[in-house]
Amino acid sequence: MAAVPMAASSAVAQQTTPPATPPASKPKGKPAALDYVSAFIEEAKASGLVRRALDEMGLNSSIVAPAGMKG
Repeated sequence: MAAVPMAASSAVAQQTTPPATPPASKPKGKPAALDYVSAFIEEAKASGLVRRALDEMGLNSSIVAPAGMKG
């Protein structure tokens, strides 16, 4: 894929740290879905499931936000 040239006045904001928790989507009209997904993610972080999954994929240097941390 070819690089896209940028105008001299253009600027790119670089995010130096990832968000505490990646956003999760939910179907419209299902407000309980967000609560369920949020609780699942928090439990997965607290139990070490997220860390183990990242390690198994070879992403050992990836940082997992602590459980309970809101972004």
